[in-house]
Amino acid sequence: MEKVKSIEQLGCYLVDKYGTRPQEGCWIIAVDTQLNILNEALVAMGTLNQVAIHPRDVYRHLIAINAYGFMMVHNHPSGNLTASSSDY
Repeated sequence: MEKVKSIEQLGCYLVDKYGTRPQEGCWIIAVDTQLNILNEALVAMGTLNQVAIHPRDVYRHLIAINAYGFMMVHNHPSGNLTASSSDY
């Protein structure tokens, strides 16, 4: 995917790409001012049911590539797309 055109398109792309991983992970999708994707980066790898994320690991990368914005996503290895209380 080269550009974010809608949340639905992004969601389908992310579920296909990260949804079946065996461990929880957290990725950032860095974008420019036109929502063109600059890159995707893994910022934390967790366990079967949790992942710990530190802000410095997110922002260090974004600043280094001069990103305008980003989306942060993580998977649920269980396949359950419902957000848990820890997701908020």
